Amino acid sequence: MKKFSSTWIFAAVVVVVGALAYWDFKNSQKEAAQQEKKDSLLPDWSVSRVVEIKVVKENSKLHLQRVDYLWKFLEPIQDDANKSQVDSYVKSMMVDKVKEVRSGEIDWAQYGLASPLGSVEFINSDGLSQKIYVSDKKSYDGNYYLRRKKKQKLLLASSSWGTWVGRSVGDLRQKKLFLTLSPIKKMTYKNGKYFSL
Repeated sequence: MKKFSSTWIFAAVVVVVGALAYWDFKNSQKEAAQQEKKDSLLPDWSVSRVVEIKVVKENSKLHLQRVDYLWKFLEPIQDDANKSQVDSYVKSMMVDKVKEVRSGEIDWAQYGLASPLGSVEFINSDGLSQKIYVSDKKSYDGNYYLRRKKKQKLLLASSSWGTWVGRSVGDLRQKKLFLTLSPIKKMTYKNGKYFSL
């Protein structure tokens, strides 16, 4: 009988240790997710609530607006944008990890933010906006410096910001020939000769 009771005690200890290990694992996952959100560019913003984005670089400007779950260009042309590409574009910028380098009194020219490479402005469904300036200088490891409008904090972000600010209409434009959902019944092509399908 003594051997049987020691087996129960051992099993109880194993269950308690397993439960503690599981709780610790779940707790560390939760803390890691909270830290990841805190380290993102706009931690309090939801990607799904962004309804407008303005990207300015030198003389070019992109202005996109979400209308009924679809993205539309407002500038430099008025046209449909590729929904999945724009959603991915916006999400990539918003969840990009940033690190605060300095705060307080900062010489913005030293970091290329006195005359920045470009800017990105996010506008959410509540009408709140957040403007991000991208430096024209990179850090020693090729990452870009960022500054939020009206904030005296210097941020260090990934090297992708140069590409994101440099996006063109052609990169995000809807490239489908036929956008309607109904089936096409007839198509005629005219180039000296008629050709019908």
